[in-house]
Amino acid sequence: MPRVDPGERTPGLSNLAFIRRPADLDEASWRRRWHHDHTPIAIDTQATFGYVQNAVVRSLTPDAPSVDAIVEEFFPIEAVHDVHAFFGAADDEELTDRMTRMLTSTGAFGADQNIDTVPTSHYLYRDPFAR
Repeated sequence: MPRVDPGERTPGLSNLAFIRRPADLDEASWRRRWHHDHTPIAIDTQATFGYVQNAVVRSLTPDAPSVDAIVEEFFPIEAVHDVHAFFGAADDEELTDRMTRMLTSTGAFGADQNIDTVPTSHYLYRDPFAR
């Protein structure tokens, strides 16, 4: 991911995905499919320059909506309006291949249903590695 100074916006699109585990898929299988099976496919089929997976272990309030994972993906800004740029595809044939692989993979762990995505910007407020 590109380094930026504190207070600066990271270039591109930061997309947040809120994922829920399907009730008919046990947690161990869901995590294995998400982390081990899906992750390399997501990285290979999309034009991400940053990919952060966060497992949600509990809700902080009793009435919070159910969410099992929050994924943050960073894309080039062109991905906002160009599906080829989103998937890093040079042409329609490559786009079809990448989208098919991605949809098959997300379907295997339920991320093709009951998912919320929010396009955002990412700002660095404090560099945890600064001296």
